[in-house]
Amino acid sequence: MGTIVGMQRNPITIRVDSFSPGKLALRFSYNEEIQAQLRQIPGAYYSREHRCWAVKADVEPLKQLQRSFDLRIIHSGKLALLDLKQELKLRRYSNQTALSYEWINRRLIIFTGKRPRDIEAADVRRFLVEWAEAAELSDSTYGLALSAIRFYHGKVLGKRAIYKIGHGKRGRKLPGVLSLSEVQRILGSTANLKHKTILTLVYSAGLRVGETSNLRVHDLDFQRGVVNVRSGKGKKDRISLFPESAQQLALEYMKVYRPGRWLFEGQEAGPMHIRSLEKIFQVALKRANIQKNISIHGLRHAFATHLLEQGIDLRYIQQLLGHASARTTQVYAHVSTGKLSSIKSPLELMRQAS
Repeated sequence: MGTIVGMQRNPITIRVDSFSPGKLALRFSYNEEIQAQLRQIPGAYYSREHRCWAVKADVEPLKQLQRSFDLRIIHSGKLALLDLKQELKLRRYSNQTALSYEWINRRLIIFTGKRPRDIEAADVRRFLVEWAEAAELSDSTYGLALSAIRFYHGKVLGKRAIYKIGHGKRGRKLPGVLSLSEVQRILGSTANLKHKTILTLVYSAGLRVGETSNLRVHDLDFQRGVVNVRSGKGKKDRISLFPESAQQLALEYMKVYRPGRWLFEGQEAGPMHIRSLEKIFQVALKRANIQKNISIHGLRHAFATHLLEQGIDLRYIQQLLGHASARTTQVYAHVSTGKLSSIKSPLELMRQAS
């Protein structure tokens, strides 16, 4: 199949719809190679009545096809969600939130096999329960799913019964934190100048991964020593730290790479994708031989925690992070070891007394 990819010039358009509960309908112009690959997927078959291929959604057929073909995927029919897309744009939701809301609501439609307007509160409850049990969803993912469904079925489609579905009791998980020496190892193990500049700015300014992706060259203010974060979470602007060592690295990077509009350009002159940024971090984490299950967001957590351990007031850290509520920032008080290191365990006191 590798030769097919090499010969293929233009992307193949596949229209994706919901076929029946748990199944996708795939429609595309005649292509023997794609059909041959679909025949190898267990349970996949061509429906003459509906003139489409029916495939179980849980085998992720599109991912399998994308390994061999350049695809242009268009969601159609029940999965088009044009009304949801329009409402998200009108309310100025971020692109990342919009994509998440669309993805979750499509999962619900595929699960039920119903048109959005025909989905009832009982369907939503069953979907959330089965998805949570099958995927062991975290509280945050479950909360996102409920928010996405409430937005579409509650606000857009006007189903009041949806709001009766509660989130339940939320646990609080402390963020994974890298020590100062671990951050040094991560930055020290990154030889690529562009990658090192990216990770350095994420840590030195406490940036979110999306904020890093959206940085423009003029957002770096070398005279004032600050990074201007435009349209961060909640569409809010803020400034953060831009220390001298990060400035020197950024200048060296810009001299070599000469970025245009975006500070960190990806393919097709657009900003680098957040998945690429995450991959850069994971490679650096592995090279530094750090055995922690942590994402690039861990550098932002480390920034906040290390500031707190220096004795910086939580209110200033809140401003630098762009948190709307101080309660969000207070979580770092639970992971900081600054004060804890000076507290002696009762066991140690007992040993000293003896």
